[in-house]
Amino acid sequence: MEIADEVWRNTSGVTQRVTLIPGYGGEARDIFPGKCIILPKNPNPKAFKLQSEFMRDRKKTAVPGAIMNPMTKPSNQKDLVSIIIPTFNCIDYLPKCIESILGQEYKNLEIIIVDDGSTDGTRDWVASQVKYINKFLTYSGNRGSNHARNLGYKLSRGEFVLFCDADLVMNKSMIGAMKLALNTDKRVSFAYCKFNWINTENNFTKVVGGGDWNINKLYQHNYISMMSLLRRSDFVPFDLKLKRYQDYDLWLTLARSGKRGTFVNAILFNAYMRPDGITKTESENEALTYIHKKHNIVR
Repeated sequence: MEIADEVWRNTSGVTQRVTLIPGYGGEARDIFPGKCIILPKNPNPKAFKLQSEFMRDRKKTAVPGAIMNPMTKPSNQKDLVSIIIPTFNCIDYLPKCIESILGQEYKNLEIIIVDDGSTDGTRDWVASQVKYINKFLTYSGNRGSNHARNLGYKLSRGEFVLFCDADLVMNKSMIGAMKLALNTDKRVSFAYCKFNWINTENNFTKVVGGGDWNINKLYQHNYISMMSLLRRSDFVPFDLKLKRYQDYDLWLTLARSGKRGTFVNAILFNAYMRPDGITKTESENEALTYIHKKHNIVR
């Protein structure tokens, strides 16, 4: 695959060198119909505003660092759902995740993948699938899923957002069911559901999560998955200090500001516990201690 380096500069003269990989249907230096841009290890904080000095057609893209593919551009901005997928060395699971998104009954979607420094071929696979993916951002160095989620949000345009882990597989009715729940009750900020938790080492499966909204219950433990559909207007950035229980921190933050969720009483996705997953590598006690202190939860 041909790779090219370019310098991007905005109108204020801020510059950033990036590496470009050809996307679907275009050469490396074409903005449209698509390309992958690899930001350097320490990207300029204004990199999202940069535009290429070498664009042949001088078309501008709002967020350099992403595939901008007109073939996959959502036709209807209203009710658009942005699905943001942070991924790190998850190529064995990511294709099935994308397949389940493409199979959704609700079709007004945009798919955004943020590759958090993978070294397992993720970048090449995404480049080969770009006709199905709206935006793709990749960079060197693993900076954590919350960093990737926050960047993905900046790339998104939807009225609704869903942060989807790369090793999850959606039921085809998932987005539609959650969207219906939010349409039914305009007062709630997010919709959540039950799911199948599957241990990949022994295929043990159990149903996890769910239950009607109860703030007192939430203060006791997290029963709401990251895989919840959130109104864009209620999003708050993920805490970069957390590597585990990021969803719990998010729901507590929203609850403390008077927001609440609505429960969709159905099993709407499968979650796979991998041997190298976050539950195996990060401390549960450290994360919960930090969250309890942050939200003034006394144990």
